[in-house]
Amino acid sequence: MNKHLSFRKCLVVGIILLFIGTGIIPSIAHDVEKTSIPTSGGKWWYVGGSGPGNYTTITEVLNFTSDGDTIFVYHGTYYENPAFSKLNLIGEDRNTTIIDGGGKLYVILTEEANIHGFTIQNAIDGIMINGNNLNLSNNIITKCQIGIPLSLATSQFEIWNNVFLNNTVSGIYVESRVCSIHDNYFISNPIGIDGLGGGTVSIVHNQFEENDIGIRALQFRATISRNNFINNDKHVQISSGMTLLSLLFSLPYIFYLKPHWINNYWDDWNRASPRPIRESFDVGIYVLIGIHLVYIKLFSFPMFQFDWHPAQEPYDIPGMC
Repeated sequence: MNKHLSFRKCLVVGIILLFIGTGIIPSIAHDVEKTSIPTSGGKWWYVGGSGPGNYTTITEVLNFTSDGDTIFVYHGTYYENPAFSKLNLIGEDRNTTIIDGGGKLYVILTEEANIHGFTIQNAIDGIMINGNNLNLSNNIITKCQIGIPLSLATSQFEIWNNVFLNNTVSGIYVESRVCSIHDNYFISNPIGIDGLGGGTVSIVHNQFEENDIGIRALQFRATISRNNFINNDKHVQISSGMTLLSLLFSLPYIFYLKPHWINNYWDDWNRASPRPIRESFDVGIYVLIGIHLVYIKLFSFPMFQFDWHPAQEPYDIPGMC
């Protein structure tokens, strides 16, 4: 009899503890959507929202973070210009989590970072890179002069599933040697991507729509494949040039620095035959005028590149969602 009473008491206590546990766990858990960006095992910090201990600005919490930490930012507009490296910066919703640069040199200055889920707006540069290794995904970059400048000194970038909208110069300026730009949406910019030089540059599965120029390439080596070019004033502008003196010595290099066009969709080309892409080749001289060295174009002649197998239907680009 005593054994049965002891068993019943233990059973009642166990049920009570079970109910208490299920009530406590939801009250202390963070309701944060998991993302597909790479994050390390560092500490998580919270900006905005109503949680106890949350910070009010990104800049404030940067005083306490360490390499590999993650900062989660709740929706709201943050007027600041955070500078950081080796962190993960995640916004709650890219449409409602806004970092406004206040018209300054940059909105964000960073290197070796993952940035995900923001509207980044109102500066000369949206994201200024101060080194290598950037993973940028699921953001809206708008109302800047250049959304992201990738200079010659920078490399190892993955830029994917972003929207570049209404910037006043270009969405991305690329001089970088190694970068992957894929699944983005470039709309209503003077230039979607402005490329110079290049190397192992991959521009794949993006949409260029209603820009003045979709891609501008100046002696730009890149693989440009499976993109949509729709309703741009000019889908592509390609130019290359040299001085009269360097014509014989530099000509092979000029042919090396050219983009390769593969299986892109062009809304002005409804045939399976190769789509011609016009290039302007300029030759000129430098003349000293006063204290300034000025390039004067002597003549130019047309050349052509080809997308040998253009797509017949537009691709589904996830960055548009």
